[in-house]
Amino acid sequence: MIKYVILIFLLTACATNRPKLEKSDSDIANDGAYLEHLNYLAENVLRDESHNVFVIDSQSNPFLNQLLNKFIANNEILLSKIKTVKFVFVNDKQSFVFSLPDNYIFLSTSLIVKHLKSEALFASVVIPELIRLSWKLYEKNFQFPSGYFPLEKLISITRLPQNEREKINEWSYIALKRAKYDPAVYLNWIQLQNRNSVDFLKYSNDLLNISKEEQQIKNFITRQGVVKAISQVTESNSSKDFYKLLNIIESKIR
Repeated sequence: MIKYVILIFLLTACATNRPKLEKSDSDIANDGAYLEHLNYLAENVLRDESHNVFVIDSQSNPFLNQLLNKFIANNEILLSKIKTVKFVFVNDKQSFVFSLPDNYIFLSTSLIVKHLKSEALFASVVIPELIRLSWKLYEKNFQFPSGYFPLEKLISITRLPQNEREKINEWSYIALKRAKYDPAVYLNWIQLQNRNSVDFLKYSNDLLNISKEEQQIKNFITRQGVVKAISQVTESNSSKDFYKLLNIIESKIR
């Protein structure tokens, strides 16, 4: 089902060379019981005070609400199942982002404060997770834990295989373009991970994979007929509401 709906989206996308839509070899979960289990793990993280998290619902924050609405309005088919998102900010020195099926997006405060200096970069980090949430793209993992569940393990079981991440990279590039962002910023996001590989080790787990993803997205951008693939990411185009969100996050970790 995912294959055909994504095909409809891509047929309407403004791209010269669209992502290939081979059938996935991965065991991607649409199983309700498994997705419910993942949500149970998310709730455990939120209840466990040792994880030091705080939640901002997209509807309660002007920037997050506007960002989500902008993506949905310009990518209605791709993000048809997204209405609101709970952004969970985790006070952690490692940089990471992941999502869980009941519209949770987890971001470390280190990622935000150290690396996401512009609204466009923030959007590039969020869009792949929105795509995963909309289509429930989670690989089945049958190691059902009990009791305490470390955050690092949760990041691990939500990590997709290389070929699936590459597809999402391509979809994210197109979704950014349709939402009127400079889509080349997505390459900046991949390169940021590559340059700061140690900081993203918990997130990527395999430094070689990030290098492969960078080359893959460069090739994809080239196939779009783009001559200059690198975007000059600046803070000047970021909104006041974006900086207000940054201030909220920084105030929580002082």
